[in-house]
Amino acid sequence: MALFIISRSPFERDDYKTILRLAGMSEGSDVVLIQDGVIAAESAPPTFRQMAEEARVRGVKFYALSEDLAARGLTAGGMTEICDMKVIDMRGLVELVFKHRKVF
Repeated sequence: MALFIISRSPFERDDYKTILRLAGMSEGSDVVLIQDGVIAAESAPPTFRQMAEEARVRGVKFYALSEDLAARGLTAGGMTEICDMKVIDMRGLVELVFKHRKVF
């Protein structure tokens, strides 16, 4: 059980592949999109979408930081349908950090 943080756009770097693969292998894990990672909440490459759906089926929960979405004029519309992404505020992020023993 771990918290995985994606902070870079999936169009800029593909480190999300490793993150989503590891999250899918860790039962009870959560993935949170922050900073430019929130770009994936609205628009993501097909590989990201597929891997997120596979991780969701394995029980991974997805979150996006509301402050970072707002700063970029985005919503979580696209990924909400695919992986039931929830929008959280900074307090929610802190709660996720304390919930998990490991943060990556």
